[in-house]
Amino acid sequence: MSDYLSFLILVAAGWINRDQQKIIDYLLEENRVYQELLEKRRPRFSDDQRRRLAIKAKALDANVRKQIANIASPDTLMGWFRLRSGPSAGSSLPRNTMDLLLRRAQDLRQNAGQGVHDCAIGLRTWL
Repeated sequence: MSDYLSFLILVAAGWINRDQQKIIDYLLEENRVYQELLEKRRPRFSDDQRRRLAIKAKALDANVRKQIANIASPDTLMGWFRLRSGPSAGSSLPRNTMDLLLRRAQDLRQNAGQGVHDCAIGLRTWL
């Protein structure tokens, strides 16, 4: 590759990076303005908004999250991500097995009057 072509690629990359940085700076300032408008009121997020923020926050490095997370703390964002990807979302059990286990647990809960030993025997024979 010639030096001239390398120089042109470098200039283009710098120009694109500068434009992206301007966009990021604007969005950060816009977030600060929204935060000032909210003042001390705590924002209420829908489940969908929490999910979207958590997914985007997870993709960022922890240090970057600390720098740019304005609307919710980085710990809150990661907590939302952990809730979103909890055992029901990331279970390694097939769905039909999970349904069967949940049904059996419900049956055992309804028969709570019988002893623990009887429940354990019933579970062992069921499995």
